[in-house]
Amino acid sequence: MLSILLCYTYPNSVLVQKVSVETKELKKEIPYPSSSALIIRFLISASLPFNLFPAVKMMHMTFYWGKTVTILIDSWRTDSWLSYLLSLFALFLASAFYQFLEDRRIRFKLLSRSKSSSVEAPLLGAASVWPSAAKAIAAALFGVNSAVGYLLMLAVMSFNGGVFLAVVIGFALGYYAFRSGAEEDLIALDKSCGCS
Repeated sequence: MLSILLCYTYPNSVLVQKVSVETKELKKEIPYPSSSALIIRFLISASLPFNLFPAVKMMHMTFYWGKTVTILIDSWRTDSWLSYLLSLFALFLASAFYQFLEDRRIRFKLLSRSKSSSVEAPLLGAASVWPSAAKAIAAALFGVNSAVGYLLMLAVMSFNGGVFLAVVIGFALGYYAFRSGAEEDLIALDKSCGCS
């Protein structure tokens, strides 16, 4: 079965072409490589002293500097300096937005715990908020904030130095702009995620 998977995944390899002659009719039964084929491909390529599969692209495992980077999805690739700088600016804004959302979440949590009957929700204006609605809004803010934080973490995992610096500087300046007030010292709240 290993030879059949290798036959389908890599038909241009010399070793695999010999196997594909013997199993030509079985090749049609496997329309797409399965996840086990990808795992087997990795295990075999990692154990051989030469590159049996030259078409396999590996991601960077150390920090590198350069304008060519793939951020989050394959269609978000930067090839020019302009696209690279715009992507860094977008990541900077997203990390500052993360701090803004965290500030709104903390303020909403403090306001919903107050004893007054009318609570000013920071995102909704003045409204009378029932305890269950306040919990739902706080949970929604927490979910959006966590999603933004984890997407920024995945962007940093591209191991591009510029992406790393843009996200860290965005976190720092966002914290300075939105969360470094006097009320931050008076409260101790749970962290939404380990991203900041």
